[in-house]
Amino acid sequence: MSKYSKFSAFTTANARMKSSIYIVILTIHLVNGFLPRTPPPGHWQTKTHFDITNTGILQAVSEYIFETKNTSATSPSFALNAFFGTDYNGMARMFETVRHVRTAVADTQENKRNIGYVHCNADQIKLAHSSLISCRSKLLERKEDLTELRRQLGECLYTIQSFYSNTNWVEMYGPKPYLDFGIKGKQLMTITSPEEDTCKDVPNIDKDCKDNMLVVNKLTSGYHHGRGNVKPPRSRGSKTGKCSHGGPADTSRLLPAKCGINKDTTIERLSPHYHLHDDAYLAAVAATKHFLKDKDTGILQHLGNETFDLLFHIKQRRKVSLSFAVDYSGSMASEIAAVKEKIIQIVTSTQGSENEPANYVLSLFNDPAIELSLPDSTIFVFTDADAKDAHRILEIQTAAKSKQIKVTTLQTDKCARRKRNSESDYRYQRDKNFFESVAASTGGKVYQTNKEDIGNILDEVIEIDFPTSEVILEYFSWISEENHTRAVFVDKSIQVLKIVIKGASRKDEIDFLYPNGTKETFSTPTASRIFTDKNDLIMSIQKLSPEKYYLLRTKKAYEVNITAQSSIEVDGETVEENENGSSISVEGSPIVGNSAGVICKSRYNSAI
Repeated sequence: MSKYSKFSAFTTANARMKSSIYIVILTIHLVNGFLPRTPPPGHWQTKTHFDITNTGILQAVSEYIFETKNTSATSPSFALNAFFGTDYNGMARMFETVRHVRTAVADTQENKRNIGYVHCNADQIKLAHSSLISCRSKLLERKEDLTELRRQLGECLYTIQSFYSNTNWVEMYGPKPYLDFGIKGKQLMTITSPEEDTCKDVPNIDKDCKDNMLVVNKLTSGYHHGRGNVKPPRSRGSKTGKCSHGGPADTSRLLPAKCGINKDTTIERLSPHYHLHDDAYLAAVAATKHFLKDKDTGILQHLGNETFDLLFHIKQRRKVSLSFAVDYSGSMASEIAAVKEKIIQIVTSTQGSENEPANYVLSLFNDPAIELSLPDSTIFVFTDADAKDAHRILEIQTAAKSKQIKVTTLQTDKCARRKRNSESDYRYQRDKNFFESVAASTGGKVYQTNKEDIGNILDEVIEIDFPTSEVILEYFSWISEENHTRAVFVDKSIQVLKIVIKGASRKDEIDFLYPNGTKETFSTPTASRIFTDKNDLIMSIQKLSPEKYYLLRTKKAYEVNITAQSSIEVDGETVEENENGSSISVEGSPIVGNSAGVICKSRYNSAI
């Protein structure tokens, strides 16, 4: 792609990995350090903190998988594909963890904009070094909270990456990383003194700043007014002074020594040392990888393989059971109906795909669901009653742990069903403790819910183990006056086509036709047709060639929803412009009246 206009896209990661395309609708603002998320319009060569973080993490993870996991890869470049294989959802989750970290990196630039050493500004390199040592130690403290661990990791990586844009390291040593920076017990090379002039004036502060450095073999960095530091003044007429960060947003560049040294972009007007941007990028990527995986000082050595696997979801998908243990009492009728509905959705959405369960286990409350389920499965327990097996807690925990089975309970609120007294309160707390104890010991969870919300909770918890990756192809009202045939278009990304028709009265009321006019008989394992209690007709067809297919009906009105298991996945992030003109990620909805945008990411699940 050679053009960047209002919409932009770029591809990241090794060509053998899943391609990642980012579509951006966002206004670019000048910032301190590498740009956080997107390159300036028309300048695809500019690398951002997103690019640095993506590339550095993927290099580290690929090398880690190559060295520690038993794959068929012949080099780290092929390790991700070899490890995940056709488990596209597993790879997508790994990429999702990278997104969380790179968002934390980008947000640090704004959230700590007035702390000079975080950006390695104003000769505060020793403070940055000490801060990074402290940041590294905080990672161990957050080992049990992956969300906080990723946020803290983003803060550490931001300072590491900014070092190469904002100091003169690259001017002296090119694209190699400074391995002692941020390492406890390491003595930094000499940093210029407060009185020492480090740069000289240039005639034009918007160009020709390449050779403005005075110091060699010493570290220095630029001052940036408005970022928590003030450039030391020099006498009137002086042609030398402290270096500035530079660029239109930095007013310190107007004071001796004029101009600046940042390498944030490939644009001379924005980055006085634009010609060294690529070297700064390569050094920052290498430093990111080194921070993660160096054999002596990398956080992998401190966190351990198990936490590193969890941090970046380095986990191979195994065929597991979808297991339900249901309290088959009269009061659970609506819950049982919700379970039945969810099973139908999963069967019709994942059948024939990599996300399909190996088998289904549906047992009564006292039946041996653990015995029937495959290792690494999750059993979903549904009850509103007492813990009938409370006396068997040790037996249940031992059996589940021996097969690495998680037990997750959805407990509907019995408060609404019976009058509470001291005896029922005691039983309720006892049973709550029983379910929570089983969940804690097996890695499961306990959800307190009700009849109205149990379907939503089911969607949330089951999606973790059996992601449907459904994309909506078309939704329409098929009124009786319209043609009796309706075209359905299938492309090569579609793995399983699912058609839900509301308003049907029997299973064979609508036919699915192939391009040559042949009707699907739904008599093979690759095609199924189900008629539900809600009068929904659900068709699921696998392995269709890219073509135009048809629905054929009688003269009747329907609501039709066509979805698919697709090899294209879409992910996104909402960003909001704050009062400083910078963009940060937003959790939830943007504030009314604020300028906001969306970064959308799609992945095509195949080698390219």
